[in-house]
Amino acid sequence: MKSMTGYASIENVGKSCKVKVETKSLNSKYLSLDLSIPPFLSPYEIHIHNAVRKYVRRGKIQVKVRVVFLEPPKGITVDFGLLRSYHEALESINTALSLPEPVKLEDLLRFKDIIRFDISEEDLEEVWNVVEPTLEKALEKLVEDRKREGEKLKRDLLSILDDLEEKITRIEESSQNLPILYREKLMENFEEILPNNVDVNMKIFENALAVSLIKADIREEIARLKSHHQKARKLLE
Repeated sequence: MKSMTGYASIENVGKSCKVKVETKSLNSKYLSLDLSIPPFLSPYEIHIHNAVRKYVRRGKIQVKVRVVFLEPPKGITVDFGLLRSYHEALESINTALSLPEPVKLEDLLRFKDIIRFDISEEDLEEVWNVVEPTLEKALEKLVEDRKREGEKLKRDLLSILDDLEEKITRIEESSQNLPILYREKLMENFEEILPNNVDVNMKIFENALAVSLIKADIREEIARLKSHHQKARKLLE
């Protein structure tokens, strides 16, 4: 039995970079992937999707890949034309809304497309050779975590079923005394209502008792509850 929820995090270091992969699984009827990767890894996005499908069939799977280069990358360029356009747009917003705060560098850096990271195919392949096994290990660990969580959930559910079985047995045993209890209670009611010098009409009494017992008969409910209990235990075991 597997839980739908789980978490795993794996780190790995290669010759040129350090990689961290985080995976998280949430409840979902179908399989969906929420992927967060550096833009330069987008050519391998389909490979990541295929890797996830190999390990997981259901659930909302979140995969986050972080790459830190051990040496500063050389292929970084800034689109200054686009940067100026963003700056002018933000300044015009400030003017239109009479905002006192000036446009800051961190405001501009939120626009990811102003900085491009160019990486050679050779370097990209080297990065992927670190990412791929790290991703595989993270997914394996995620599956293990879901199994571990599922076993814990199974034990909890079986404990609940054991408690329920005990209660069903007690209810079933107690229900066998219902005719006697109802007879005694009904007789008490008749004696309270009728004057002391009036005898109870046993035919009327027996008819009233029969109606009460029909309404109080829980054998069908007990049988249905036992059937559901057995099916639940069979599914878990």
